[in-house]
Amino acid sequence: MLVFSFIRSRLVLAGFPESSLQRRTYESPQKESRIVDETSDLAATKHITTHNMVLKIRLARFGKRHAPFYNIVVAHARTARGSKPLEVLGTYDPIPKTPIDSSETAKKFKDIKLDIDRAKYWLGVGAQPSEPAWRLLSMVSRHKAKEQGLSVWSE
Repeated sequence: MLVFSFIRSRLVLAGFPESSLQRRTYESPQKESRIVDETSDLAATKHITTHNMVLKIRLARFGKRHAPFYNIVVAHARTARGSKPLEVLGTYDPIPKTPIDSSETAKKFKDIKLDIDRAKYWLGVGAQPSEPAWRLLSMVSRHKAKEQGLSVWSE
């Protein structure tokens, strides 16, 4: 505080008005805190801190150069691509591979592993998938529907 008071006195001597040197505090209208009665319905949800944050289901890139590997993650919309996600839903390997038990002429496939129940949960909570994540989610759900003998367009 000694340095601040020294600088303050020098600024007053230089002609700055005293009122402009006051420290100001600002209150954001979005960060108003509510007083919640412990018996109300809101009391059960007051531990959630993501009330205004938009959640995204997106791909986080890993792997070497020219050999990408992606995790399908749920993260806050404004966090960086490589930051720690809220949850990892699955993986996606975009490099086509041949099946192990077949010949070289067999059709190659791209490996997608996804926990569909958790993905449905996050979509129900309000997470918004990115465009590549949406394509992967729809591919996996169509494949599951075909395996179970359901119509692809039933949902």
